[in-house]
Formats: sequence, structure tokens, C-alpha cells
Amino acid sequence: MREPNGAAGVPLVGDVIAGKYRIDSILGEGGMGIVYEAEHLILRQRVAIKALLPGVPISTEVIGRFSFEASTVARITSEHVVRVMDAGTLPSGAPYLVMEYLAGCDLNTLLARKGPLPEAEVVDIALQALEGLAHAHAAGVVHRDLKPANLFLAKNKSGRQIVKLLDFGISKSLGVTTDDDRVLGSPMYMSPEQLEKGAAIDLRTDLWSLGVVAYELLSGAPPFNGELSEIVAAILGRDPVPLHALCPQVSQAVSDVVSRCMQRAPSARWQSAGELARALAPYGTGAWAGAIECIDQALSSAQPVRAARSFESFDNALQALETEWRRDDRLSSRVGAVVISRGSRLPFTATWTETLPPSRREEELAVTCLPPSFAEEAPTKPALRILLIDDSALTLAAQTQVLSEDGFDVRAAGSPDEFEALLDGWRPHLVLMDVMMPELSGEELCRRVKARYKATVPVVLVSDLPTEELAARASAAGADGYVSKAEPRSAFLEYVRNVCAIAYSPEDLP
Repeated sequence: MREPNGAAGVPLVGDVIAGKYRIDSILGEGGMGIVYEAEHLILRQRVAIKALLPGVPISTEVIGRFSFEASTVARITSEHVVRVMDAGTLPSGAPYLVMEYLAGCDLNTLLARKGPLPEAEVVDIALQALEGLAHAHAAGVVHRDLKPANLFLAKNKSGRQIVKLLDFGISKSLGVTTDDDRVLGSPMYMSPEQLEKGAAIDLRTDLWSLGVVAYELLSGAPPFNGELSEIVAAILGRDPVPLHALCPQVSQAVSDVVSRCMQRAPSARWQSAGELARALAPYGTGAWAGAIECIDQALSSAQPVRAARSFESFDNALQALETEWRRDDRLSSRVGAVVISRGSRLPFTATWTETLPPSRREEELAVTCLPPSFAEEAPTKPALRILLIDDSALTLAAQTQVLSEDGFDVRAAGSPDEFEALLDGWRPHLVLMDVMMPELSGEELCRRVKARYKATVPVVLVSDLPTEELAARASAAGADGYVSKAEPRSAFLEYVRNVCAIAYSPEDLP
């Protein structure tokens, strides 16, 4: 048995991941991912492992999405949602997820095999999907990519065939507003709001997609088809042919329920998984009538979405953090999907010496850097914690001054030993790390941090190296970003604010 090839970083049949998962076969491939069948060698248990396809770049965004999918599914407890059992990183730095192994087929395969399904069978499938969605929505998560390929027919422990929701890879937290204008999802199943820039996405987006899936299962074809431009135009401007008119065997009642799912205005759709389930339940076989009670229980336990998981401004982040401090919540730090574009840096023209009083010597400036003994002291006001490491006391003093004046709680370390003491004892929200240090390079120290904390501590490399070289070193080290020491004070602060705003929400801060 061998570990995955360190050069290619791609698991092959026969490889062993993390010393315990032996790859036995390939179950399927998607646009960016591949799913393997594997065996847990200690527990003798079949599992499915999701990893990146060969050649897919290992970006911060990709790692963030894997991390978010793992943490999202792990907190959804429903037999109708695939269970995540483990997550980790391959030697190449590529992420992977370990999920329960499912024997059966997805609805895409079932539809290709059998053609249009009977009305009662489709209703039963929808009720089970709604139960899984109810648990996701109660956890504050919108799936955003419901389609036949992501609805799997498997058997539970008692041998009963059940529907499982798969692939939360592009799911999002309810209430999140981001600057990401990309269209994410599968076009034929996407709601109008997913296609419109800046439109709000909420649980009704999933109900639209489930309506499209039900339409396809009943008729044999999706309601919106053709070239991409034709699909988008139809979704945004044309009502699909009612099911009953297209397929007389579908009752008028079920046709009307499905049509309401696909109303372009979210306010005109069914407003919850429970509401839609009640409308569908009378037309099923009765085998899943209990789904309504399970859905109601799930939705009644939903915690209100307290705030977005990423912020439009740093001030919003601090305001939310103050609320969390008053609650005295003690929640551990965690990064969701941290997306830092390495190709959009501002021009680097000024120098850090502009921020320093010209008469002070480096020895005098050094005393402004707080020693590790301060690590146990709680800050006097809510602030995001930033840990600096650099062998130059001048640079540390300058960065400490600038960041502290802007409201950050800053600690500085001049050596790897001091840095690691603060990293473990103080739990920073962000690390700014010099690249060129005499005892240990920034790249190697970054790898140590990432090996220990995985995605939970974002690291940004800081240097006066040429931008191209700095970008390459940051990528090789697995850093979450990079910034030049030559960047003007205002641009540097804006960059740090953006990193913190993207990476944290009230739920993630102590």
C-alpha cells in the first residue's frame, strides 16, 4: 500500500489516504471533482472520497469551498442528507472529503433508465428531498444546486429506499451578501434570482429548483432547455408549459403545485419546505406522510440567522463582534470560504517609512511591539486580533502602529519561537508573515501553520519582493494571500480589512 503520489498529488486505485483510506475504484467525475470508492482499513467500512480532478488548480477558493461543504453538511443531521465523516488534505495540498458510501443511483440515472415516473412516486421523492432541505434551511444553509444528479436513491440500514441530498459544494449561508457576481449552479435548474446580479438568494431558491426537478421527473424533460442563452431567457421571461397540458396523466392539482414552485417572484412561490410538503403530501403513496412532522420539527428548531457570514465593511464586522461580546459567546475561530483574488492587487508605490516619525531610531521603536507575556491579557474592547512576525523591529513597529490606530488588536513576534507561543496562546484571527527571515523562511513557517491549523488561521505573506515572485512564493506556501511592504498605508489597511471581512462573521469570533 502506498500514499498518493507526492508529485501529482492525485490518488490512484490502491493508494492509501491519511494512512487509513484505501482507494478501490472511481465512482464518478464532475466538472472539478472526482469521487472514489474506498475502504477504511481500521473500521473495515466502505466510504466515498471526494477530491479534485487532476489538473484543477488548488486555490484558496477551492480549499474554502471544500472546507465550507464539510462544515455545512457536518451540522445537518438528517437521513436525507449525505453524511460527511472526515476531511483532510493530500500531500499535494489538495483537500478531500470522506462521506458515507451510498449504493444505488441518482435520479438522472433513474430517469434515463425508466423515463417519466408515476405521480405518486415523484411526490414521495419530493417529500424526502424537502425533509433534507428543511434540515439544511434550519441550519441556515441554501443548497443552490438541486438537480436530479444531486438527489440519490439509496437504502438505509433497514433496507428501505430513501432519497439523499448530495453535493453542498456551492451552498451558502442564509443572509450572506457577497461581492461574488459569478453565476453558480446548473443553468437548467437555476432560479431567476441566481441569474440576476445582486439578487438575494434564500430558501425559496431551493424550492424553485425542486419544482424544476419534479417537472422533469413527471414529464421526462426539464421545463427550460436549449442553448445557455435560450435557457436564461426562458427562466427570466417565459412560464413553462403547465404539466397537466403537457402530460394529461399528471393531475391538475400536482401540476398547479409544481407551477407555483416556478413562479419568478420568490414571494409568489411556496414560502417554506413545510408549506410545499403539505401541498404535495395528499398525492403521494402515503409511505412518506410522516415527512411533514419531521419537516415541522426541523424548521421549529431553526436558529435565527444572526448576521451575514461575511461583511460589507470592517465597521459592520466590529459592530457584530460587539454584540457577540455582550453575549459572552465563546466560539472558536473558523474560516469559511476565503476568496482572495491574487490578480487584483492595488499598485504598490509608496514605502512604509512614510508612516514613521523620522526622528526615532529602530531601537526606540522596538519597544512598541508587545512581548508574548501580554498574550494572556484580554483586550479592553472588541477587536480583531492580528499576529505579526518579521525579523525587522522597524517593520513590526510600523505595522503595529498602523493597525493598532485602525482598531485592530495587534501582537508582534521577532522570532519563530515567540510567534508560535502567541499563535497557540492568543489565537489570532489573521497572521501577517514576513517572507525573508534569517532563522526560518516565511514559506516554511506558513506551511507549519497550515499543517497545524488547516484552514482555521488565514495567513498573508508580506514582503518587498517583486509582485510576481511574492505571488509565486505565497502560492507555493499555501498562503491565503500576499501583500507588498511597499503598498501605501491606506491600501494596506483596506486590504487587511477586506481579508477580515471576507474571512469572519459573528459566529466565527470569540
